[in-house]
Amino acid sequence: MLTDSEVALKRLRDFKTALEHERREERKQFSEQLLRAPLEEQKRRGIAWHPVKILHEQWVFGDMLEIEIQHQSLKQHAHQFSSGKNIAFFSTTVTEHPAQTLRATVKRIDQDRMVLLCAVDTLPNWCYNSGLGIHLQIDEHSYDEMQEALNRALKARNNRLAEWVNILGGFGKPTYTPVSVSRIPECNVAQQQAVEHCMAAHDIALIYGPPGTGKTSTLVQAIYYTVQAETQVLVCAPTNTALDVLTERLLKKQLRVLRLGHPARISEDLLSCSLDGQLENSAFGASIKEYRKMAEEHFRQASKYTRAYGPQQSQQKAAHYAEAKALLKEARQLEQHAIYELFNQAQVICCTPVTSMHVGMGRRTFKTLFIDEASQVLEPMAWIPLWRCQRLILAGDPHQLPPLVRSPQAAVLSQSILDAALKLPNTSKLLTIQYRMHASIMAFSNSYFYNGQLQADVTVAEHTLAFYDAEWNIPVVFIDTSGCGFEEWQHPETLSYKNIQESLLLCTHLKACDTAAAQRPYMEKPCVGILTPYSQQRQQLETDLKSISLYNLDAEIKTIDGFQGDECDIIYISLVRNNVSGELGFLNDLRRMNVALTRARKKLVVIGDGATLARHPFYKSWMDFAEKQGRLESAFSWI
Repeated sequence: MLTDSEVALKRLRDFKTALEHERREERKQFSEQLLRAPLEEQKRRGIAWHPVKILHEQWVFGDMLEIEIQHQSLKQHAHQFSSGKNIAFFSTTVTEHPAQTLRATVKRIDQDRMVLLCAVDTLPNWCYNSGLGIHLQIDEHSYDEMQEALNRALKARNNRLAEWVNILGGFGKPTYTPVSVSRIPECNVAQQQAVEHCMAAHDIALIYGPPGTGKTSTLVQAIYYTVQAETQVLVCAPTNTALDVLTERLLKKQLRVLRLGHPARISEDLLSCSLDGQLENSAFGASIKEYRKMAEEHFRQASKYTRAYGPQQSQQKAAHYAEAKALLKEARQLEQHAIYELFNQAQVICCTPVTSMHVGMGRRTFKTLFIDEASQVLEPMAWIPLWRCQRLILAGDPHQLPPLVRSPQAAVLSQSILDAALKLPNTSKLLTIQYRMHASIMAFSNSYFYNGQLQADVTVAEHTLAFYDAEWNIPVVFIDTSGCGFEEWQHPETLSYKNIQESLLLCTHLKACDTAAAQRPYMEKPCVGILTPYSQQRQQLETDLKSISLYNLDAEIKTIDGFQGDECDIIYISLVRNNVSGELGFLNDLRRMNVALTRARKKLVVIGDGATLARHPFYKSWMDFAEKQGRLESAFSWI
């Protein structure tokens, strides 16, 4: 019979095993997509651009080389590149590549152009020849950091980290000392109680924030009040988008925020509070830049001596190299001092869990660690920053997007750090008033996921588009494509689905909505979010949307996963699936659908095949709800 401590430690060892299964599965999928595929197939799958041409280079924040490239092929395929992803350069015409792969990070993409950030002084000559290309790269750094974090926890004895092993293993009882915070004007009663709950926790607390209830706003208030008592806190989130939102809101609270991370993964508006941005604008920034500029000149002078003509020339070359190295050493020492000062001055350090191991952090510790969007954070990922901290404050919703787990043998990883916290007694405070959706849009998720505990604030409960044509003001619409012959199609390589006829129908309906919006009693354009679970359908929608002109609406297209945390006046959801066997794939993840169904402020339009969907009780309930509290239409009326 194992003791409680042994059970808790076994749990961590199970995580370690599962991580290796997950790593192998990701390698396998990456290998099948890239390494074993001919170049033409890589291009078809959207994981390679070839040929490309370098258009422009310049130095930017953090001594990074910014490179703009252009796709040179007349036939472009849909691609899987996006901001923040890692790529590697290759050449089909040059065989003498350096031993180390030349890697970069995508900063942004615009049709046939891509801007990259690369940590090199100069690009090798082969990059300027014909045959240059780029392809996606797998990044295993996060696996290494998670394994190391679990190893630290397994070795911990008689310290706070060892206590965390027992607490999160379910064998420690979190404790609280009641705290009263003076009335916070920006908070409702539930939010105020959540902030006080966070302040009262000795170990762990959770802000349980359903869609639109102000979860992130409440977390920011908790961070603000904690900083007043603790001087410095650590704030993490699983995505850079979530971190950007947090950073922006914390800056509005007049807090000194240090945002860690690769410049390509940070919003351009927030680069000034990034480590690189603050370093460049610090009192030492100009001197560091000048030392490096002088070093580059000495390296350039030394490179003129391609061979030694005599003792004097050899001495001059050696002198230039020695001076360049001395200047670089001086720059590095000055930079290390500046970074140390920047870390000390920050009240809030914002980063992803992996980036919390930034070299500038050293052995720095904190009393409190905050993690936003905790439902998406693998528990082993949370262990990376946890060793630095005494308390853990989480914010999230267990009914929204879970962590991504690829391997069936790694199922234990599907439990997030938030799921682990919810199993502990008295950890969570539920936010109950939502400020996003019309009451009718909220009603289904409220009943299905939240036991009817949510209320729509009076400021949003009845707000509609207020178009002159009242038909367009109905908040909830389901368009049933049953019997229309709209066929789903699966891409043979990516295995993602699309439904061309459904995409065209959505664009037809959107165009009609745009026409109705022309007769609106206000000037601001309503924003439209077009969501789908499938990347292949997203690409199809992007193509079809180009065939219509929108004058009165601003529309953007994303997968559901890419839209969590966002909201729009109008949301369209294309469900895609249409088959006689009732197979739903991604649609079986009801948390994903909860995210989609709760993004709209004023109007929600869902399009799908009722015959396929009705075999699942969730979607049958949704269609019944739409018919009773909104409108259920046949797609025939739009064909």
